[in-house]
Parts: sequence; C-alpha cells; structure tokens
Amino acid sequence: MVIIAKERLADAWDEVFQIALEHWKETEAYRHGQGFAPDKDRYLRYEQAGIYHQYTAREDGVLIGYGGFYIMPSMHTQQMIANEDTYFILPSHRKGRTALNLFRAMEKEAQRLGAVELMLTTKVSNPRAELIVQHMGYQVVEHRWSKQLKEQFYVQPRHSASA
Repeated sequence: MVIIAKERLADAWDEVFQIALEHWKETEAYRHGQGFAPDKDRYLRYEQAGIYHQYTAREDGVLIGYGGFYIMPSMHTQQMIANEDTYFILPSHRKGRTALNLFRAMEKEAQRLGAVELMLTTKVSNPRAELIVQHMGYQVVEHRWSKQLKEQFYVQPRHSASA
C-alpha cells in the first residue's frame, strides 16, 4: 500500500535527493550541462518560511516518489497561487493511482493554504503525465520553452545526500 503524506523535507532530504537524481537523469536531459546541484539550505529556508511544501509517496516505508510546490501571492493578482516545483515517481512504481493520489494531496494542501490555483508542468518526454493532469481537470494555458545560453558548464553541488 502506498502512503501519500506531507513530510518535512528537512527529515526526508537524503531519500528525496537520491530519487531526485534519478528524476534528473530521466527528465532533465535538456539541461544536463548545467549540473545537478539542488540547494538544500535554500529549500529548507523556504520550507521553514511556509513557502515550500513537500509530499512523499512511500510503500512499506520506502520512498518511491515525491512532489513539492511553492505557495505565495501572485505578483499580478495578489491571490495565493501554488506552483509545482517538481514531482516524480520511480518508474517501477508507476501503476495504480499513486500519481493521482499525490496530485490530489498537493491540491488539497494548496487549497487549505488559500491557493486559488495550482500550476503544474509536464515534460514533453512524458506524455503519460500529461494524460494524468488532463484527466484531473488541468488545462494547458501556456507552452514553456528552453534555450541553453552556454554550451557546457558544471555547477559543483552545494549539498550532497550525505550533507
């Protein structure tokens, strides 16, 4: 049985980091030249400030996926809006209702916090995610484009999983 729960990123960082590395390898090829370097301190400061919210998907206590979002007033409307930071479920666990349950938990929390909107992204490389969010009532409102401005550079990770 998969349990979806809000969990302090401060407590789950090492586990999330390991899965995030798999996520990076699978979905972020377009920016691999930038290096994988999540800033643990900044994430934790945002969490402490009530801006970042982390959800986990666990099966028998083992982390199999996660999702997180930021919430703050819109610069344009002053309404509370939530923006997904990332979500990922290990390929071996992409079955059943895990993704739906993860999104629903994130939606419920965003709504509880006063958000009038939750924005999600899907990768072109993952059409299944697009089908799931469409099924949940999300609609396409923009296309996001990327252009790498430097050919290759490397960023030294600020905090490894053992930090």
